[in-house]
Amino acid sequence: MIPGATLLDTVIGVISASNGQPAGSCAIRSAKFLHPVRPGDGMVIEWSPSPNGESRFTCRVGDTRVLTGSLAR
Repeated sequence: MIPGATLLDTVIGVISASNGQPAGSCAIRSAKFLHPVRPGDGMVIEWSPSPNGESRFTCRVGDTRVLTGSLAR
């Protein structure tokens, strides 16, 4: 299994890069691990920003949600 900290680091990196910000500018507000992710799994990260600077995210492997949460800038 891939450690949760590694998954969160990936999420932060992807969302920060898409916003043109350094990864250190984000803080994890919440995270819920729903299913294990294994090496080789193709994880898709979906997120939506809100006007208050928070981004809610969902990660999926296939049709299975594996991680949900939110980040604050």
